[in-house]
Amino acid sequence: MSTRKIGKAAMAARGREGGFTLLESGIALLVVAIGMLGPLKMMAHAMASSSTANARSVAALQAASLASIIQSNAAYWRDGEGRTASITLKQGKIDAGSSLGVANGLNCDATGVVARPQCSPEELVGNDLVEWAGSLDAALPNPSGSIQCTQTTQRLTRCTVTVRWHERYVSGNGSADPSTSAATATASDSPRSFITHVSI
Repeated sequence: MSTRKIGKAAMAARGREGGFTLLESGIALLVVAIGMLGPLKMMAHAMASSSTANARSVAALQAASLASIIQSNAAYWRDGEGRTASITLKQGKIDAGSSLGVANGLNCDATGVVARPQCSPEELVGNDLVEWAGSLDAALPNPSGSIQCTQTTQRLTRCTVTVRWHERYVSGNGSADPSTSAATATASDSPRSFITHVSI
């Protein structure tokens, strides 16, 4: 066998090896890329869970704040019209269908430059609720709040405070709802609520 034939055979073998190495590298790159999808999905799920937990914490704080507002004005909520109040707060205002007969935007703030007259318990409720609704609007996506009060005894009123908002909900399997399959949905705008009870 001549050296020329041996040289051609060796070059052909080296060419096949080079092509095989390129194929191996491509497969390894594909496996690594697929492997990176898992951690990326876990990071996305962690971020969504963190956002959900934050919204729920804010809702709990807002409900506690409204409960404090109610408890600080017993003259209205326990002894006045608030005993049977049904109030809804949307878009930073008291909803027109509410039983509260106070106009939106009344300012009872005594710390301003201009001295303001002292507000009645009803006017103070209107001022407090509008301020609270404004802070709720800034804190949660598409929020609303409601207060439903019932007089339980002669000197006791029980109020239910509800804070509602919408959040993007993603379950562990990537679906919008734990009951749906991952093939049908990935996330949805889901209504949530937080309820607390206040006795005064």
